[in-house]
Formats: sequence, C-alpha cells, structure tokens
Amino acid sequence: MSTSGRGDAPIACFSHVQKAGGTTVEAVMRRHFGVRHMLVNPPRGWIYRKKDLAADLRLNPWARSIGGHWLRPFVDFGEFEDRLAWYIFLREPVSRFLSHYQYHVEHMGVTAPFEQWMEQPIQHNWQTQFLAGEQDVEAAKQILASRYRAIGLLERFDESLLLVRQALGLNGLDPWYGRPHNPAQSGEKRRSIAERYREQCVERNQLDLELYRFARDELYPRQVAEYGEERLRKEVASEFAGRDGEHGTPVRSSRELGYLLFRRAVHLPVGRVRSGIAKMRGVPDERR
Repeated sequence: MSTSGRGDAPIACFSHVQKAGGTTVEAVMRRHFGVRHMLVNPPRGWIYRKKDLAADLRLNPWARSIGGHWLRPFVDFGEFEDRLAWYIFLREPVSRFLSHYQYHVEHMGVTAPFEQWMEQPIQHNWQTQFLAGEQDVEAAKQILASRYRAIGLLERFDESLLLVRQALGLNGLDPWYGRPHNPAQSGEKRRSIAERYREQCVERNQLDLELYRFARDELYPRQVAEYGEERLRKEVASEFAGRDGEHGTPVRSSRELGYLLFRRAVHLPVGRVRSGIAKMRGVPDERR
C-alpha cells in the first residue's frame, strides 16, 4: 500500500469480528503502522458511518489503517470507498459463539446462564449479521466475495496473516505476535458447555455455518492458490516456526508507543466530546 498523497492514499480497513482473533490482528497492525493506525468507534449507536470516518481522518490525516467492531462492510462510505482496502478474520461459528458468551461472562458482567444467553436473537449467526446487517447469508456471501481483498481464518491464523500482508501490499509488515491477545480464560468451561449444548449451538448458527463453509472451502483456497501453496507453507515456517523460542508478546515498538500516545492524548478525549455532543442531540446509543 502506498503511503503517499494524504488525500487519496489507501487505508487498510479491518472488520473486527468479535472473538475471531481480531485483537491479535490489531496488535500486529499497531506495531506496523504506529500513529497511522486508528481503532475507530462511532460516537453513539453501533455503526461506524461515513461522517465518523471523515471526522477521524480530519483528526489524523496520516491514518493508513483502521479497525474496529463497528466498522461494517454494508455501510456506504461514499467518496472514501476507493481508499478502503477491506480484510476480515472469521472463525468456526460454534466455537466463536461459545467464546463470545464466555467473554461476556468474564469481561462484561453477564450473569445469565448460557441457556438463557443463547436465546437472544442478536447472538445468533453473528458473523452473517456483521457482514450483511441482518440474518441474510446470501447477502453476506456476496459482500464477502466482492468487497474484501483478504479473508483470514482463525483456524489458519499464521498463514492468514501472510495472505493479508500480500493482498494489501503491506511490505515490511512483521506478522509475529507472540502469545495470542485477549484469549478466553476458561477453556474447560467452554468445552463443558459445548458438550451439553452442541445441537442448540448448531441450530442457532446455521447461517454462519453456511457462510463459514463458503469462506473456508471456496474463497480461502483461491487466496492460497494465488499466493502459492508451497510458497505459503515455506514462509509460514520461516516467519513463525523459527521464532518459537521467543516467549511472550513482542516488546512495544516506538511506532506502537506513538499510536498509544496519540490514542490516549487525542483520539479518546475527542471521542468522548463527540459522544457527549451526540448524546445531547438525542442520538440513540444502540450498541450491541
């Protein structure tokens, strides 16, 4: 990706699906882009829109990478469309469903038992809704096939990072991430729930299962073929396997420190002001 020409330079655009490895992806991008990476959120509501992107680019015209849970591909970004290079990571739906519940319990104060939580329609077919804005798997497939330059799979995470690097032209990107970021704490609990409620989980994620099979069996192999299967295998070994002895998470680079400084000193305070103004104007907060 070229970084010249502030007004028209491409922007790597990461749709961060919850519990699909996105926090680790964000960490890799922060380390590469530094202050040119932005974790974006709408001031209110649950969709990041063109006006929000315009405001963020006024705040940081050097941005070449954005990501966030509310960055959805069914939104029309108008004059910014040609600059956005979209990529995404998906996850096997039942595993993602269970991990999402566990995250809600561990980090969001949810106390409802799984059998109650899983009855909420908003939790069903999450990845399909994420892509299409509704439970429409054909629309989600179309968006996935036509809008994204790269589609990663959590289950093939290391090679997916290399596919993203090539598809977006991120020359010099070091994909090493050390330990996964933001992992669930209790795998045993998740396994217990899976054994007990496997059939119900499958039933509530039928569309996501179809979407995932489409990505895994049709779109992903095309990316591998374009990259070169043998080349990909060798480069995964050279980029990751040779660094098994590097324990922990990579030390923060000066670029990442620059990102953190800008985010805490500028981006977050401005975001709080925007949120307060939106609240005073009566904009509903419907985050989900």
